[in-house]
Amino acid sequence: MGDSYNAFYRLAPHLIDLDVDEEAVRSYANRRFVFMDTNVFAKIFHNMEDVAGPVIQSRIQEFGERAGKNIGGKMDAQFNETSNKEILSLLWKSGFDVGGVKALKPTDNESQLKKILGYGTFVGWLGRTEIEEYEDGEKIRIKAYNTFESYSYGTTGRKECKFLLGVLIGLSSYFWEKEVEGEEVECRCESIEKEYCVFEVVSDES
Repeated sequence: MGDSYNAFYRLAPHLIDLDVDEEAVRSYANRRFVFMDTNVFAKIFHNMEDVAGPVIQSRIQEFGERAGKNIGGKMDAQFNETSNKEILSLLWKSGFDVGGVKALKPTDNESQLKKILGYGTFVGWLGRTEIEEYEDGEKIRIKAYNTFESYSYGTTGRKECKFLLGVLIGLSSYFWEKEVEGEEVECRCESIEKEYCVFEVVSDES
């Protein structure tokens, strides 16, 4: 996956401080966090489909796209605005992992995407990921193992990772500053023989 992905996954515990106060409220960056069983997502999405029908699938993807753009913007700003003081603090916390900290600094689009995939692995959205193809501003092909949606849904005979597909579309649109479209080419939910999901995102101008 490259240094930036591995560095973020390795250093994430030092970057992300989750506070728990005396009332057992968990927070990060002044926002409350709740730990939730991944199967809850599948139940929510299934119930939404029962009520609203197939149209809800496109709405879930749209929700993911908005989330992807938001995540891209916030993490891009965080990486670019890291001060020398924060770098020294991170070096201290990480046991002076100089190579790892340096790998967090590149700001080209591919490196930023890899760091965000590292974040996704750390927080449990997906397992191991591989960027099989990357053409800046044109095309991304990503192989993802054990996505939270495929884990939640299990084998259903159809592609289920609508939210994650939306996130990848939103991230790509943010970093490339253009409209893109995406597809889940393969999904772990399609059959028990499949071990991973494959996503492709391409520029609308391609």
